[in-house]
Amino acid sequence: MDTIFGGLVQFESREQFNNFVETINDENAIKLIEMALLFSLKNGLFSFEESHIIYECLNKLKSKQQDVKEN
Repeated sequence: MDTIFGGLVQFESREQFNNFVETINDENAIKLIEMALLFSLKNGLFSFEESHIIYECLNKLKSKQQDVKEN
């Protein structure tokens, strides 16, 4: 079993991973960015300022996605 982001996402095979990547939609993309950010924060990869910027960017993307769903 392959994992990414410290085991937050698991795949049974390389084929399953490739299929997931090829068919990713906007909602899953945002969720994966959230997981990547969580993994990075837990491992001290970003400064506080970098984490804050990424968090704000993610919130804007999520807000736009919600606006699209409502219209």
